[in-house]
Amino acid sequence: MFTYKLGCAWLLVSVVLGFQSVAMAFSAADSERVTFNLQKAANLHLANKKIWQRLLFFDERFGGRHKSLVADPQYFLSPQGRTQPAKELEATIRAFLNQTQVEREGQFYAPSCVWPSRYAWLAKELGFKEQGIQAPACPKLEEFLTYARYGKISLVFSNYFLNSPASMFGHTFFRMHKRVDATSPMQADLLDDIVNFSAFIYDMGSPLYPLKGLFGVYQGKFAMVPYYIKIQEYNNLESRDLWEYELKLTQEQIDFIVLRLWELGGTYLKYYYLDDNCAFILLTLLETSDEKLELTKDFGLYAIPSDTLKTVVDKNLVKNIVYRPSSLSRFFARYEQLTGSEKAIIQGILSAKDRGDRVTQKLAFFDSKTQAHVADTLVEFIDYKEKNIDLEKVGPYSELRQKILIQRSKNREAPANISAFRGSSQPELGHRSSLYALGLGYSTQNFGYIDLHWRPALHDLSSDSAGYSDEMAIDFLNVDARVYQHFFDVHEINFIRILSLAHERDLVEPWAWHLNLAYKNIESFSIDKKTFFFEGEFGKDFLIVPEQRLSFFALVGAGAGIFWQTGVWLAPSVLLGLKTDLSAGLRLVSDMTYRYGLQTEKNYAFQSLDFRTALTQTLKEGTELRGLIEYGQSSLWSYTLSLSIYH
Repeated sequence: MFTYKLGCAWLLVSVVLGFQSVAMAFSAADSERVTFNLQKAANLHLANKKIWQRLLFFDERFGGRHKSLVADPQYFLSPQGRTQPAKELEATIRAFLNQTQVEREGQFYAPSCVWPSRYAWLAKELGFKEQGIQAPACPKLEEFLTYARYGKISLVFSNYFLNSPASMFGHTFFRMHKRVDATSPMQADLLDDIVNFSAFIYDMGSPLYPLKGLFGVYQGKFAMVPYYIKIQEYNNLESRDLWEYELKLTQEQIDFIVLRLWELGGTYLKYYYLDDNCAFILLTLLETSDEKLELTKDFGLYAIPSDTLKTVVDKNLVKNIVYRPSSLSRFFARYEQLTGSEKAIIQGILSAKDRGDRVTQKLAFFDSKTQAHVADTLVEFIDYKEKNIDLEKVGPYSELRQKILIQRSKNREAPANISAFRGSSQPELGHRSSLYALGLGYSTQNFGYIDLHWRPALHDLSSDSAGYSDEMAIDFLNVDARVYQHFFDVHEINFIRILSLAHERDLVEPWAWHLNLAYKNIESFSIDKKTFFFEGEFGKDFLIVPEQRLSFFALVGAGAGIFWQTGVWLAPSVLLGLKTDLSAGLRLVSDMTYRYGLQTEKNYAFQSLDFRTALTQTLKEGTELRGLIEYGQSSLWSYTLSLSIYH
């Protein structure tokens, strides 16, 4: 009995020792494999490769500073991974080869399932397949890849939206086109997905949220939603045109970007409105698909969406351009094709108190072509007015829309072709947002001067409106300085100036408005010339001669500021102006601001008159010659001739 037990014990010890020997052999093999691949990575200098640093979102601007744009610590395997790509490479290789489990939302995954684009690149560079190294199964990743079968990617530009600080410079996102093949032969555009990078703003109502966006307080994250949701938001709710730029990408590049999107899901970056924004981050994502792409390194302290779009176009990455008009643009396209009598019919229908059966009965008296044109235009107008967002909410035109659609369904007349209409100009045709100007001038007070002008963004009324709206101006950090013979003077700084001049048109009567936060050395203030101020006006803009873009605007409002020496001032104000194209590339803009107010500390009434007339000749793309005449009270005139360069 004793002998039997001793034999069993010896057998058990032998088995355990055998397993330990095998485990030690495997452990030694694993250690050798890790050492081999780490040495191979060092020999290939993988940590210095562009793709590796782009996979980590390292910033290539400013000479290539070694710091990732990703602020989320979970994105890195090494504690020093955000600043040291070599450390992150070593930690990543060890994790992939040792298959150290990674916890995400209470579940554990193999690291190659969490960072699949890193794994795909390293497997190719280090030859994992040739070494017999295989990645473990990733059920959730495979499920995502089965869904995300994309055959094309388009960079989409959503037009400028002045009612939102985050969108006034435009917005870009990716449209991910579903692949068309034997398994999904039908192409449903609206069922495509979009990839959007945006700030997660938790205090939208706060007056400080634009300022927080400037300094990176908010987190920026990627999100994927169906395309039709964005069409509803931009095309219908906000009346913004969409421009789609299909990119020249191979299927391999597209598939790699899809892996990147999985890897970035839930990861946050610091979001800065000026540089690390929707537009710039999408360019960094594109760059990871091809080491030869150089899209971001030339951007400096800011990246405006329209500039990033021009970069993609200039790099010859665009295959095709598609225009998707907003509901307002579609209405204008149809309305402008109508005859005078057809316009009168529409105006009569919309002004009638009874919009029921009798309205549709009136249409029956006209020929089928007129009925079709009127019905199609009315539907577009109603969609614009009611925003076509909440289908359960009954709007003032809901009954009319339903009856018109019923009657239109009985009419076989084809809709009028509006494909040639463009509610906005192609954004890539516009000038770059940064403006540098050098000029010579003369002042009746201080005589000759050199004029220095710099503006990071975006567009003023005097500039060529190609690529921009003819009804808006946005000056951001616009600085105008003058060097006189014996002194230097900062003439004006517009910290943010927005002028929205939506034209008065039939059936559409928008308000024009102007906001300006600025510093100015106002020649007309006899007591104290230097002032910081904020003013705003509301009014109307009237398009007088469409062919020459001649319009007149009149706005009234108020301003408040503080004089450099003598205290606070308050004043009502009037802004009057006109703009027109005298010929191709030659534009005239003239405006006048009159203020009459009170200096509170001195109890002193004052009045001021600022008059400006600018005549701008576009020399060629990116350069302008501009003459500027300014007048202030007390007969103080200045004349400036400057050469402007957009960059």
